[in-house]
Amino acid sequence: RDVEKQLRELSAFRNEVWKKSGEFENLRMLGEAFLGACDVDKEIVKQELAAVKARWDKLNNELLERTQWLEETSRRLLDLSEQLRDLAHSVQRCEDKLASHDALGGAARDPKMLDRLKGLREETIGLRKPLGTVRQTANDLAGEAAEAGVSGGAQLQDEVEGLAERLDELQARLDDRCSQLQSAATAITQFNDQVKALSLDLTSLEEELDTMKPPARDIKIVRVQIDDVNKLVNKIAHVSDEVANAVSAGERLVDSGLAPDAQATREQTDSLSRQLQRLDERARARETELDTVLNRLHQFQQRQADVLEDIQQASEEVRCLKSVGSEVDVIKTQQEEFASFRRQVVEPIAKAVDEVNRLGSGLIQSAAGGVNTSALEKDLEKVNDKWNTLKDKLNERDRKLDVGLLQSGKFQEALDGLAKWLTDTEEMVANQKPPSADYKVVKAQLQEQKFLKKMLLDRQNSMSSLFAMGSEVAAGADPTERKAIERQLKDLMTRFDNLTEGAEQRFEALSQAMTVAKQFQDKLVPVVEWLEKTEKKVKDMELVPTDEEKIQQRIREHDTLHKDILRKKPELTDLTEVASALMALVGE
Repeated sequence: RDVEKQLRELSAFRNEVWKKSGEFENLRMLGEAFLGACDVDKEIVKQELAAVKARWDKLNNELLERTQWLEETSRRLLDLSEQLRDLAHSVQRCEDKLASHDALGGAARDPKMLDRLKGLREETIGLRKPLGTVRQTANDLAGEAAEAGVSGGAQLQDEVEGLAERLDELQARLDDRCSQLQSAATAITQFNDQVKALSLDLTSLEEELDTMKPPARDIKIVRVQIDDVNKLVNKIAHVSDEVANAVSAGERLVDSGLAPDAQATREQTDSLSRQLQRLDERARARETELDTVLNRLHQFQQRQADVLEDIQQASEEVRCLKSVGSEVDVIKTQQEEFASFRRQVVEPIAKAVDEVNRLGSGLIQSAAGGVNTSALEKDLEKVNDKWNTLKDKLNERDRKLDVGLLQSGKFQEALDGLAKWLTDTEEMVANQKPPSADYKVVKAQLQEQKFLKKMLLDRQNSMSSLFAMGSEVAAGADPTERKAIERQLKDLMTRFDNLTEGAEQRFEALSQAMTVAKQFQDKLVPVVEWLEKTEKKVKDMELVPTDEEKIQQRIREHDTLHKDILRKKPELTDLTEVASALMALVGE
């Protein structure tokens, strides 16, 4: 404005000078005329005219230069004003962008906004160059104005410096925001990396637990398995501390407002905690299961050793029994002694054998598919073989005592002895359980049935001798007594034939059931293993990712798993058919 004022004043002054140009021309013409009229002292007049002309020309030149300078300065000031205005608009635009960013509240602390703020900061830094140009121009104009005696230069410089201060403040605020977001981004990245690493560690531990074989049925192997699961539990405890640290880090991020999505951050830590808890529960359950199996194996081993020793002692006592006497009284006494031996020695052993079979069968039946139970089966076979051998000796002793009675002429006593044996055997058969669907159980039932068949076969001679003696006794008896004897013999033979026929039918049913049970087991084991793996895959798919690419990958995995399930349908159909056939052969 001062320059414009000076331009107006200079223009008015130039107009005044212009008005005086006529007088100057008049003066110059009169001077020249005067010189023409004078003959002497012309030099003084010439000098006066030259001095006036020089002063006139100087005045006009200075006015021209001053006008040109003011016009140039005005143009430069106009350009500078435009540059200042544009620069101020740019600074204001950046300030508005920062204000809009700050107005986002919690979302403004999202590390994803870092690139946006960095771009804004780069834009602000880019204003430094035009600011330097404007400042230099302002300084130049202020210097020239001071030299020319024009005021306002300091005000111009203050305006530029005020804009520079705004730019400095804006850049400082941007640097502060970027630093905060960079720290937040670093903290979030470290947290995400920590969560990802822990998730991988937990998955690795789950895989380690999944690859562990089911509890064995051998004491040494089970002890090794217990050591392995204890090592795994220690690893889980170590990871548990790291998970607790991750949960605390997530809470700190949420509390400090650095987490862009507090809910997602908490879901990450909750997911880790659930995964850890599930893994810890599974590991503890396996530890408990292994301890239980080890205790059961020790119990079985101890009971088996005790039973084998008892069977050995009983076998020795049977071996030391006196030969069957020839007198009826002696034979009766021996029968009573032998009955007492059965009650006091054999029956407790029978209960112990049942307990050992129950313990051993329980261990075998509860074993997972693929677990080697051959050692247990051999131990059970050893006990049962020893027990069957002892029972053979006991039956042989019974038979010899019965034959001794027959040979000593005591038909009724022999008849009563065989009738009692038949009653005991019928009770034993009546208490037999239906064929089992479990292959190992039905196999043991078949072995028991073989022993029953052999026992019946051994009694065949005693039955034939009794029938022959009974026929002789009946031939010499009166008609009433003869009919009673024949009726007793017929009833005895019918019961024996029914036992023999029933034993044969059960043997055939057990043989058929064992064949089908073996087929069922062979088909069931791989299906169960596939189901366990598939169930784990399905469980792993329960957590739905938020990333689009991972969602697409999860969809592909789901389709692959679905196709795999459909491919297994024929195997499941075959298994169902075999299971139906097996159910038709066994009890409920």
